[in-house]
Amino acid sequence: MKKSLADEVRQSIRSIPDFPKKGILFRDITPLLLDGDKFRRCIDWFASLYEKKPDYVIILAPLYADIIMKKNQEYLKQGGKFLLFWPEFKVIEEAAAFIR
Repeated sequence: MKKSLADEVRQSIRSIPDFPKKGILFRDITPLLLDGDKFRRCIDWFASLYEKKPDYVIILAPLYADIIMKKNQEYLKQGGKFLLFWPEFKVIEEAAAFIR
């Protein structure tokens, strides 16, 4: 059975415990970035937001949420919403909601 892109990406991300300090589990995406085909499929998936127009997109990389949302403002303008789960649960429905 063929793995989904999400499963492939999940398996590409390394977990490094206690980095950069004790108690933190660092998720290293370097292996994903080095796999050109897999990384290209991830980019294509993001591009498909404008074709498939899902109602919600979950952002699992909270440190990059601002960047992801800023680069995808058109998705928000078309009525899409981003879901954030950290540090608290939020539904982002418009570009102004996340500008700091």
